[in-house]
Amino acid sequence: MAQSEIDAVRALLVSKPRPVGWAERRHRLDDIGSVWPVADDVKLESVDVGGFHGEWSIIPDSDPSHVLMF
Repeated sequence: MAQSEIDAVRALLVSKPRPVGWAERRHRLDDIGSVWPVADDVKLESVDVGGFHGEWSIIPDSDPSHVLMF
């Protein structure tokens, strides 16, 4: 990521102060993340995670044994 891109992310984060509650924090991150489109090679797949909505973000040649929980 180029320095100008990092600066843009930091500016966006600062413009939206961190809320106190977890649900509000998640909503803030979703709002911030919606500024950038999903890359063309990323496949999004909705899944049920024990009754909760989840989503796999799958990229070509990714290793399914390595995951990031968010």
